[in-house]
Amino acid sequence: MTQKSKKTFSIYLWKLLNNPWILSFASILVLFIMLGTKELWTQEWRWANIAHQMMLRHDYFHPFLAKKFYYDKPLISYWLMIAASYITGGFNLWALRLPGVIAALITLWSVYALGKRISSKQTGMLAGWILISMFAFLFWARVANTDMLNIAGIMVALAWYFAHRDRPTFFSYLVFFIILAIAALLKGLIAPVLVLVALTPDLLYDNNWQKHLKLSMLAALIIGILIYFLHFGLQYYFNPNNDTVSGLHLVYQENFLRFFKPFDHEGGISTYFLALPLYSFPWIFFYIVAIGDTLKHWKQKTVWSRWLAWANLLIFAFFTASGSRRNYYILPMLPFVALFIADWVYNHVDAFTKRKKWASYTATSFFIINLIILGILYPIAYNGGGLVPFAKEVRQTATQIKPWKDWTISILDAQSRTFFYLNSPNLVQFIDAKNDAQEHPTRKTLLLSFPILKNNPNHHILIIRKSYLPYIQDILPKYTMIAEPLNLLDRWVNEDDPSLPVALVPKAFSSS
Repeated sequence: MTQKSKKTFSIYLWKLLNNPWILSFASILVLFIMLGTKELWTQEWRWANIAHQMMLRHDYFHPFLAKKFYYDKPLISYWLMIAASYITGGFNLWALRLPGVIAALITLWSVYALGKRISSKQTGMLAGWILISMFAFLFWARVANTDMLNIAGIMVALAWYFAHRDRPTFFSYLVFFIILAIAALLKGLIAPVLVLVALTPDLLYDNNWQKHLKLSMLAALIIGILIYFLHFGLQYYFNPNNDTVSGLHLVYQENFLRFFKPFDHEGGISTYFLALPLYSFPWIFFYIVAIGDTLKHWKQKTVWSRWLAWANLLIFAFFTASGSRRNYYILPMLPFVALFIADWVYNHVDAFTKRKKWASYTATSFFIINLIILGILYPIAYNGGGLVPFAKEVRQTATQIKPWKDWTISILDAQSRTFFYLNSPNLVQFIDAKNDAQEHPTRKTLLLSFPILKNNPNHHILIIRKSYLPYIQDILPKYTMIAEPLNLLDRWVNEDDPSLPVALVPKAFSSS
């Protein structure tokens, strides 16, 4: 390829990346492709179990994880997953993950709108491409939890603020505070706090905060606060089980106490210095150069470029100052990183610079890599086994004896996520093994932990750890044993995982 053809290709590629229809198609493709392929992952089972119990209990204001009242996250994320189940035709992996990928799309278009407002249309477009070429952004968008919902709330609020900051009305204030109230009910108060942190440089610049001190803003703020507290009132009013645990107390615990006096997740001060490069890869190299260039030419930068720089710095400082640190807490910074890089790449005197060429190559290359990982490697890795065929065989075996709705299930210290695939119409019982049974399993310690092994009803399926089977050999002839077949990934990572679930389906059944 000649130098001229290379330049022509680079310019053509850059034009493609600036087509909003192509960005839209690419975003939908990479977010939705094979969304239900990857098995339920770690924390996803919490959302699955809580939402499932809400439906079975017909109580949508009191979240339970296993047997315990569990209100470390607000309720809307569970409601969204339940609502999605009516779209996907059942409570499945697509239902769990659909709110997250929709939130990612909302984030992308909020970033585009914000970039267009403060810089240019091309800046917003490039920021969108940067996000969908970050594997970490796509990975967490496709995980059933609240993180992407939280990011979407933050970016929608900021996009709305900058669209109306110069001509604010009561309506614009009202929408802004309603957005913040809803965002606070998605993950917690972190959303409105981060919005305030990000807006601080703009509010302080030229005393902009003074023009917002008006009765219309105060009235809208009060309405927003009332909307936030409304759902706590509904939780108190609709209380069929007379639960006494206060959602507001858990808001204090999860948002304030965790920040100042953390009780878990106490990562070191270097946590985000290591996490941000990993999560923003491959764009961390652009980010470092952009920071250096911004510092070097600070006086020549626009007001908006300076705001982006300050917003990045303050958000990073806020997370680092928190006593509770986990690597994925830094996720809300990714849209700001993308905007900062895009602003640096595009706002240059040259019509087509090396910055733009390498940005377009990087965005395209890593978008394709991510598409291959999610659309090809994921299906291969989870092929040939896992919990899907395991649950199917359990159901088929059990329904040959009696209808599935008549069976109850206990999970005896086995993988908690197993319940989701069994899709029982009844509440599943989770029983943890006592410490001595986990550390030194014997027949005696297992029977002390799981008395149900002594006298198990013949309509009751037991799911137990594979490693416990040798100690209960005498009761096994009463059951049909079904083990989870290993998929390709499991066989590659660990051929003989002792924690894998084994189902014990009673062979005999009587109507007594």
